[in-house]
Amino acid sequence: MRLESSLQDRIDSYFVDYDTPHTPGCALGLILDGELVYARGYGLADLEQGTPITPDTVFHLASVSKQFTAACIALLEEAGELALEDKVGRYIPYLPEAAQALTLKNLVYMTNGLEDFYSVSNLIRGIPEDEYFSEENAIEIIRAANWLKFSPGASWSYSNTGYFLLGKIVERVSGQSLAQFAGEHIFSPLGMAHTFFRDDRRRIIPHRANGYARAAFFHPGDPTYAEEKRYDHHREPMALPGAGQAWSTVNDLFHWDQNFYHNVLGKGDQRLIERLTTPGHLDDGTPTNYAFGLFVTRAHGCRVISHEGGAPGTNTVIYRVPEKRCSFICLANTNDFIDAQFKKFGPTYYEDLAGTISPWAAVAEADEETRKPIFTGVNLEPASDLSPEQEALRGSYEDAATVFVWEVTPTPAGAVIRENFGQKFPLVRLPDAAPDGAVYSADGRNLRCTFMRDAGVQDGPFTRILVEGAPSCQPGQPARVFQRFFSTPRSMDELHTYAGMYRCAGVRAGYRVIPVETGLRLQNLEPRNDVLNVVFTPTIPDLFMAHYPPALEWYMVHFRRDETGRVASFVFRDEVPGRENWVFEKCADDGGIP
Repeated sequence: MRLESSLQDRIDSYFVDYDTPHTPGCALGLILDGELVYARGYGLADLEQGTPITPDTVFHLASVSKQFTAACIALLEEAGELALEDKVGRYIPYLPEAAQALTLKNLVYMTNGLEDFYSVSNLIRGIPEDEYFSEENAIEIIRAANWLKFSPGASWSYSNTGYFLLGKIVERVSGQSLAQFAGEHIFSPLGMAHTFFRDDRRRIIPHRANGYARAAFFHPGDPTYAEEKRYDHHREPMALPGAGQAWSTVNDLFHWDQNFYHNVLGKGDQRLIERLTTPGHLDDGTPTNYAFGLFVTRAHGCRVISHEGGAPGTNTVIYRVPEKRCSFICLANTNDFIDAQFKKFGPTYYEDLAGTISPWAAVAEADEETRKPIFTGVNLEPASDLSPEQEALRGSYEDAATVFVWEVTPTPAGAVIRENFGQKFPLVRLPDAAPDGAVYSADGRNLRCTFMRDAGVQDGPFTRILVEGAPSCQPGQPARVFQRFFSTPRSMDELHTYAGMYRCAGVRAGYRVIPVETGLRLQNLEPRNDVLNVVFTPTIPDLFMAHYPPALEWYMVHFRRDETGRVASFVFRDEVPGRENWVFEKCADDGGIP
């Protein structure tokens, strides 16, 4: 079976931006009813040599690798070699004291609360993603993070650290490396001749796709690169299998996809597939949508099993709809491919692509309700003819407790909030009277937002927003308060109070804070670790923000003061809990590297 030419043209239209002889691109595979009905490459695997991408080009799968690591655990469980209720500490001697209660189940289903060592390396230590990062570096961070972001089983958080540890557990139990075990028990039985876990970064990989990123990605905050369209090398030098480092091709992954319908691995029992594709749940019974290295969701009334991957110079996705026996595989050699596709084709890009292969049936009523956008019929467009009160809403605000940023834009019905430079949601004006303020509601989020001015001020811009009903606002606790960004630059005298050397002993990292005209520039004490060597601009007292997409979408430095009011330390913060545990203490500026 092959797709009709008209369908091929529709599919190709999704990838036209990469179907060129001078850019990176992707390999695509479309699967329907047990056949690989369409497979082709777009763009180049190697820009220097002009090598085209084909369905046999080898890509780093990044986090798509996790399903193979989890399958190894499931095979060992099936063989009686381990149990998901086993304590992780039984197999991992360097687990910190705070994590001793963790079980393998917490690692598989990502209910563990561990710090993500990739994130700490990149966004705390400032190590570029394409710099070498060893197993010893990972273990150092795991040992140092003697805390959990939440109690085991109490919540869900994406965890590369957990899957790295699962890879080490496979090695400990089987007596083989993860690469050897997966090769013998998964890749070889399925005929995946070009698929492997890379555990040696020096390994030669024939027919590999080189990784690339836009030049602007490597120069955040530098206006000379803002419009630069050039691609530069963005290679993956790490060799830590488990969370990533599986490499494969579209043609090989077709065999993996088909095994979900007719399992030949382990005991050849379909119960293994049920194990792999059944999501976990929290200790209170709340279901999650994460199974064995696979997200399990719904679209158009159908179950969807999928996972994305992202790493230096690679973006990957496998998207499967079992009820329709339909899947697509897309492997790209740029770090922003998935984001670019969603920006161009909208939030239903994956569903639309799958629907092109096999049209979706009528949406079940219950599913259709969940797919309806919030506030249908509310005008989200900015207003051109504004009242003074509406104009007074406009501006950027920040909550010091969560460091969330709200950009407020007036609309005819009220306002639109853009949260953390990403998702938008509307506010609708309520008739309630508030002293020196105005009340708005975001029913889809159960929020009540009261815009306030300073005491005694009757007009002009609102200076803060009191937010009631947020998840972090418990009964009896005060509302969250979003403060308007500073309206005038900070003086150099004020900025100099933050200047100096700061060190974090837990990760042996340090920064020099240097006042500049627009804010504070961070300078890593290790010259190679330059990810955060940018200017952070002041927002509200003691908070400074870096916003340099795509490299740094939104990142905060939060300075803390001692009992005398002097600046004593800082922490990095964003929406990820736990970053505030890595404290950089102000110290004598000896110019050294910690």
